[in-house]
Amino acid sequence: MSATHLQLINETSERFGPNVVVFFPPNSDNGAEPIYAWKVIQRLGVYLRHPIRIDQGFTLQLVDPWGNYLPPRTLRQGTRYRIVRQEADLSVQEEALLGLGGIQVLNDLKEGSIGIKIQNDEKTAFGRPSLGPGQLASFQLSSTIQFAWSVADLKPGSVLNPLTLHSFSQVISLSSLSSANVLMQGGGPGPGAQRIRYPLTQIKLRNPATTE
Repeated sequence: MSATHLQLINETSERFGPNVVVFFPPNSDNGAEPIYAWKVIQRLGVYLRHPIRIDQGFTLQLVDPWGNYLPPRTLRQGTRYRIVRQEADLSVQEEALLGLGGIQVLNDLKEGSIGIKIQNDEKTAFGRPSLGPGQLASFQLSSTIQFAWSVADLKPGSVLNPLTLHSFSQVISLSSLSSANVLMQGGGPGPGAQRIRYPLTQIKLRNPATTE
């Protein structure tokens, strides 16, 4: 699967290594879509670097009402995934969303909620903790990521509280990006502290004919 390879490098003037969270920003600003900590980088000291791999595709991981995981499947844009019961087992049926992008997940069970995890590199990027019977969830999967510093002790897959985040990066598009260094710069003590910024260097764009 095609992927983007980044290196986050701490070039700040901060004495203590920050905790950095990487997340996929939602495509809507209505506040209804939870934002997940896709990756958490802890105690990244000055001049240390952390490699990050972001796959170009996503996988769908569904959790049944008893906490069991259904087999993962590669997501396809413009598809509705309908969860149904066939005899004693749950099954997922795919239906084309004619003229529509994104994906939808429909819980077509008579009873029991379904958990949705949309994963990248086996870590949750989008999702719904619980989708009740008859409910439909729609997702517009973004090809962008953002960085932020966190004052909370986070784990990958946690739902983010924006009040615990600061020093946001710009939104970084991954659609044609093969690799780059992301430099964290700024910071420092007291009133002379500079705004944290994230310039990209050593940018390599993806050749459409390649897969990595």
